[in-house]
Amino acid sequence: MYSQKALITGTSCFIGYHLVSALHQNGYEVYATISKEFNLYKGLPKQRLMLLQKLGLKFHLVDLTDVENVQNLITKIKPDCIFHIAAHTEGIRENNFSLQKSTTNNLKFIENLYNSIENKSNTKIIIASTNAEYTNVEGKVSENSSCQPPFNAYGLSKLSASLRALQMADTKKIKTAIVRLFNPIGPYDSEHKLLPQVIKSIKEKKSINLSPCTHKRDFIYIDRLIEGMIKVIKLLDNTNKYKIIINLCYGEPTEIKILLKKIAECIGSNYNILKFGVLKLRPGEPMINYGDNSIAKKELEWNPGDIFKDITTWLQKKD
Repeated sequence: MYSQKALITGTSCFIGYHLVSALHQNGYEVYATISKEFNLYKGLPKQRLMLLQKLGLKFHLVDLTDVENVQNLITKIKPDCIFHIAAHTEGIRENNFSLQKSTTNNLKFIENLYNSIENKSNTKIIIASTNAEYTNVEGKVSENSSCQPPFNAYGLSKLSASLRALQMADTKKIKTAIVRLFNPIGPYDSEHKLLPQVIKSIKEKKSINLSPCTHKRDFIYIDRLIEGMIKVIKLLDNTNKYKIIINLCYGEPTEIKILLKKIAECIGSNYNILKFGVLKLRPGEPMINYGDNSIAKKELEWNPGDIFKDITTWLQKKD
């Protein structure tokens, strides 16, 4: 027998894939949604879905911009909890990000979800957001840190959706958690990101040009982050609050250069193929930026692990 029904949007993305897999393994009855354009999926998103299919999971085709479509699914499933991972991110990689289009779609996703749930419903909503909602500052950021203005245009788009979710949670009396995720790393991450690119270059023994990589960020292993996300369900069960904001992060800054050297070491390669300093640091970015995870550790009874031990275990694991 399953313990609870969980509905997940954004199944084919890095976080969605790991979350769906973990919920399934933890005994949840999982309803994983994918876009109606799934037949256009290729590469890594398609690979993630194929891996989930091997677990016996079935996918539900949903257009999150269509309120009737969302309403029909939620009425049919009657989920105990909804993890909203899906977001409009088109154009980020190509530096062609449309703030207006992204914000409009992300707000529509949120409004359609909440409008599909009855007032005072027992359904809990966990929204995966980002540390990019916080202002571009040096040092540590907590849940009380300023979000005006957010880190970048993507952060502004996500913040708009988060604020709308909190507003609707209050109005409709639906327990909601905004989970601000920092920099998760692990298997099946998107190929366009820095770490997967570096790992690919190291394995192929091809040099890769990099910035000095002396800036420090908050990296957390994906399994630890997913554990925290699942624990948020219990937190919402045990609170009288309708609105919670919580950081899920490692809680310490890690210099990117040190991290990349560690990855090369784990793979068994000489890090000399990592050409540090060929490229310039991106202007305007803080040298040190990391999260405060004290609330998550206390309220969730959660352990963020040891990032270097987690990376070593992952990269030295036999396929």
